[in-house]
Amino acid sequence: MTDTREWVRFARMASQGANVISLVARGKLPPSMLWIGLEGAAEYITAIASGDVCDTQTLEQRNATCRACPSRTPVLGHPTYVGYCGTPLTPRGMDGPVHSRTCGCLRDAANAVASKPCPQEQFVAVTVDAAGK
Repeated sequence: MTDTREWVRFARMASQGANVISLVARGKLPPSMLWIGLEGAAEYITAIASGDVCDTQTLEQRNATCRACPSRTPVLGHPTYVGYCGTPLTPRGMDGPVHSRTCGCLRDAANAVASKPCPQEQFVAVTVDAAGK
């Protein structure tokens, strides 16, 4: 079952989606990034709706790992957010060395998805117990 914190994350994600659309409309972000952002948001919503959600301890560990990562990009104006993995909305080096891979995801959302691993292999996908849904 989805708790209040998951709904708060969902609301944050929706807000960020509106911000991305606004940036594209003002010409500050290429339209290709809009598609990547919406695709990521849809992936997140589908995962949360299906119960593919980390437990609180796993989420906190993932967030701490990402906050300490040198590839992290903070979300301007939102110091409490975990931030993006590398350049926002831009996957890079996924076929290259592990230490240089970034997915471009907003990790505040992606870290909550149990099946979403770190592209730098700092943490792995986990399986959600069907009884815990």
